[in-house]
Amino acid sequence: KSTTTHSTDRAALAALPVSLRNRPVSAVTASHFETFYGDLLGRLARSSVVRYRNTYGAFFSWAMREHLVRTNPALAVTVPRGASARSRTEIWPLSVGELREVHEALVEEAGKASADIALVLGLTGLRTGELSALRVRDVQRVPVPALVVRRSKSEGAPLRNTTKGGRDRIVPLVHEAWEIIEPLTRGHDAEALLFPTSTGGYRSFATWKRDVKWSKHGRGRRVQDLRHSFATNALAAGTDLKTLQQWLGHASAKLTADTYSHWLGSDADSAAVARLNEAWNRTNRGDAGGTRVEA
Repeated sequence: KSTTTHSTDRAALAALPVSLRNRPVSAVTASHFETFYGDLLGRLARSSVVRYRNTYGAFFSWAMREHLVRTNPALAVTVPRGASARSRTEIWPLSVGELREVHEALVEEAGKASADIALVLGLTGLRTGELSALRVRDVQRVPVPALVVRRSKSEGAPLRNTTKGGRDRIVPLVHEAWEIIEPLTRGHDAEALLFPTSTGGYRSFATWKRDVKWSKHGRGRRVQDLRHSFATNALAAGTDLKTLQQWLGHASAKLTADTYSHWLGSDADSAAVARLNEAWNRTNRGDAGGTRVEA
């Protein structure tokens, strides 16, 4: 299993109420899960409840194979549509200019080496665990400067020789990112970590956030918003969704579109805004055909 799946399974077990957890397997009915899912929706996002349902369903599928139950009560109930009482975390990206300003503030606070980590995350869209696991050998020079993302080392979890998406991907490097990364490869063994701690180990981002005083300089953003910053800035620069999906390591272009659809502009939007700007400019010049009123 991936670390995320394992964490979800543990959380699903912890979420079970004592009354349901202590009930004999054969005595659990669909009505129990119908009530339980409704309760969960009051404090979790529906997507989380659906993931929990899959975990419970997997257990009861095993119970059916073992002839402990005849039906699967967990999967017999569809998680109802409903809004969570907890507000959804919104994407809040940084513009390229804001990203550079945050980088400058971090340089003054903690030095260039630590600050460059934020800039690389914002210019590549890597997950923090993927950046932690990068080695010198993962830096590609031809045909274009790029990172080959193969592994991940999440906080407190063992090293995974695969990414969250389950497959390797190539993330091209813009010039600004290449200027940071290329010097880090010089004079080091191919297996050496690209962004190690001072002792050569895997980096803890909880420690990094403390050291650079992210809460002070991050402008209210989460570190995850650096990944979102890369995605939205790439879209603004004209990158198509399929290409961005591959760079981010999403399972499908639909996931990329669903995540960033409200940041996508269209040609129609641009044309409409241009017409509005022209209309306002004519009004300000007094060319709209009406009487111009001076303030």
